[in-house]
Amino acid sequence: MSQSKYFHSNEAIINLEDDLYNYSPYALKIQESIKNSGFTDEPMVFGLFGKWGEGKSSFLNLVFNKLEINTDDNAKKIIKYRFNPWRYSTEDKSLIEFFKGLIKVIQNDYKLEDENKLVLLLKKYTSSILSGTSLEIETGINIGFKSTIKTTYTPKKTLDYLKKSEENDIEEQKKEIDKLLSTYNFRIVIFVDDVDRLTKTEIYNLFRLIKLTASFKNITYILSFDKDMVAKAIYSNYGDTVEDGYKYIEKIVNIPLMLPKVPSHKILESFKSGLSLVFQKNQIELQTTSEKNVSHSYENGTYRFYFEINGVEKYISTPRELVRLLNTFSVDLIALKNEINYADLLWLELLKIKYPKAYDFIKNNSADFVLNDVNNSNEQQLNNRLNYFFENSSFSVIDTNNIRGIVLTLFPYNKSDHLASLILKTSDVFNVKNDVSLSKIERRINHKDIYDIFFSFHNIGKVSYKDLEALINQLDGDSFSNSEQYFLNLVQNNDKEVLRYELIDKLKNIPANKTKENFIKLLLSKVDSLINSNLKDDLKGSTRQSLILEIIENVTSFEDQFRFDMIAPYIQEFEIDDLLYVRKGLYHDKFEGTDTQYRFDSYFIDMVKQKYSNRSIYDESFQGHITRSILSIWYGINSTELQEYLKKNITKNNLITFLKSFPTMWNGRGGSYIDNFTKKEFDYLKKYIDPKFIYEIIDSSFPPNENSNSKEIYPDPEKREDGLFLEQFLYTYNVSIK
Repeated sequence: MSQSKYFHSNEAIINLEDDLYNYSPYALKIQESIKNSGFTDEPMVFGLFGKWGEGKSSFLNLVFNKLEINTDDNAKKIIKYRFNPWRYSTEDKSLIEFFKGLIKVIQNDYKLEDENKLVLLLKKYTSSILSGTSLEIETGINIGFKSTIKTTYTPKKTLDYLKKSEENDIEEQKKEIDKLLSTYNFRIVIFVDDVDRLTKTEIYNLFRLIKLTASFKNITYILSFDKDMVAKAIYSNYGDTVEDGYKYIEKIVNIPLMLPKVPSHKILESFKSGLSLVFQKNQIELQTTSEKNVSHSYENGTYRFYFEINGVEKYISTPRELVRLLNTFSVDLIALKNEINYADLLWLELLKIKYPKAYDFIKNNSADFVLNDVNNSNEQQLNNRLNYFFENSSFSVIDTNNIRGIVLTLFPYNKSDHLASLILKTSDVFNVKNDVSLSKIERRINHKDIYDIFFSFHNIGKVSYKDLEALINQLDGDSFSNSEQYFLNLVQNNDKEVLRYELIDKLKNIPANKTKENFIKLLLSKVDSLINSNLKDDLKGSTRQSLILEIIENVTSFEDQFRFDMIAPYIQEFEIDDLLYVRKGLYHDKFEGTDTQYRFDSYFIDMVKQKYSNRSIYDESFQGHITRSILSIWYGINSTELQEYLKKNITKNNLITFLKSFPTMWNGRGGSYIDNFTKKEFDYLKKYIDPKFIYEIIDSSFPPNENSNSKEIYPDPEKREDGLFLEQFLYTYNVSIK
């Protein structure tokens, strides 16, 4: 199973449709402000301030996206430039790369010639700034002079050699560039993200670069960083206290922007959506139970999950925290599925990612948190231990309250405590967690026999890393025969769904070598042993086919001409629809025309002809997308042979099945259904066979009322009868010949 199905991305969003936290309205306002600045030539520096993980990069992307589109004809053209200073190890290299990039975007977006006056001035200005530094000029490092040498002389002497002319001083050059920039009908918007991830020296160098350029006309900077972190990093360069760092930032940034706070309801909405995906991919169904349902079983305990996580969004501060919580919960759920209460696990994971010190304290002091005897809670002992913990820690008042709230949700021994009771009263959890027998039935964290399971992560429901590594080591050779029995033992001793996921994940991370080749062959030879239930989705294929696809996708990491030879012996017994998933796995952006495509497609069509030498593929109960794929592949191999096959094998008995293979299948209110046969399907059909041939079968084999249709009939698709496809074909055919 692919990793993306189990884990949530921490990458910054790019498009408006991905904006789950409602940043886009403010981002669009910033865009509007930048576009309006195109009516002037005044320089400006925006500072986007926010903490790590709050979504600064996502917000910056929303501003960046489509910024160049300006509907006002009188406004200047917007030229966007992303600069990444953390890629360059020295200030000198950073300066060179900055101006190289700036020149490039101007030339590309404004179509300036290479020797344009502005370009020459910018090159000259960069050289002047670098004069006197100890930068070693090497091939490819300078920004545009035609002569490039490697030298041990100072850059000043080297550049003097290259230019062979006297320069104006830097200030005069700057004025000349500024004057020239003000005449152009464009504004350059420079985006710099993650400034707070730079070192102290790198931040200082970046701000120096901005001071050298930010006063140019028609220049806008948008800097993204945590203001507190940057102020602490740079203040010693400009004064004695952190306040001096803030004051310097104010000199650099003249338009401060604060990242919008993510509303709690948006966090909750996104969190529940992510949780739903986690449970779905782990095949865990959480049914809704009544608040009055006090029947205590493991299932009913887990069904109360959404009651018990009520209020969790109040503890999540940033989008990054949300993603981290979902991912760590997903990882541990794989190991602990069907072993623990999921709501307890979620609260524990929240404590782990936000307050690891508190998590470790609970982990290492089980005696203070678990129930001792029936109805004998250790409320006073728990409070004493918590007070001791807080007294010996340096948490803020807010963090102390948050930790106490989470801990008392996990271990609610005092019903009067509002932090616990508000969350847990309605779902009867207080009674469960204060009863030894019930807490064990529902596998709660506060039961002494269950407590360690939350922290030990035993191999029940989890594949041993050691066992997987041993399997991989056995595959390191010319043959995988010695590893077959070891593999079968793994299958026997592990949950097959989890094992499939772990094996595919391991396979993806092995480079294209003999071990990976043997691993692929082993998995292909043992596909059926990894399947518990071959559940089939008409649109997505069966569990078996999904596994075949995921195995074959790894074949593309090998050389093209070797791919088919690798898999050919192991797909000989595959069914036709299985082979289509093999092809899907082999497919990549340059698949068309490759040796692999030709050899596989030829093999595939040979298999089709062999299996259906005495009968038609339309006598088989294939889904439409399978027959469409067969037609497409056969057409690419031998279109004449395909047409002859169709003319020979399409009969009155299978004609409707043939026509039904062209429309798309959809999921509707009552299940799946086939779409209408329209002109699009008609055009697709006539690519493979003359429609007149089909018309003549209908004309000679079906009643007149079914072969004289002259009107368009598209009823409710879920109530459509098979005969209607004949009428829809005839209507489209009649229209096409007029």
